Amino acid sequence: MKPETREWIKVADRDFGSARSLLQDGFAENAAYFCQQAAEKLLKAALTEGGREPPKTHDLVEWADLAEIQLTGERQVFLTRLSDHAARSRYPGAEYTEEEVRELLEETKRFLEWLRARLS
Repeated sequence: MKPETREWIKVADRDFGSARSLLQDGFAENAAYFCQQAAEKLLKAALTEGGREPPKTHDLVEWADLAEIQLTGERQVFLTRLSDHAARSRYPGAEYTEEEVRELLEETKRFLEWLRARLS
């Protein structure tokens, strides 16, 4: 594995840890943002490992396509939903329930574990 890939994985892990901490502290919208960021950074790891440059977008499905990652329909739907949190969570009026973000955290965790196994 390339050193740059390992670095992206570390950053993804930090972002996911931040999401967990933020939800615990009552900042659901920030936790949602960091779930999206964790997935984005792990996809950057996959792109880096494959010698590709990340696109200038937050569309995680596009990133997966560029990294030649075959997604199930369920994973594609998840990444589409997760991509929306890159913008939605950062603007006034974003409303998230604790339950919604706990579910998002669990889905993100499963995706990260799956993708990490592919990178190993």
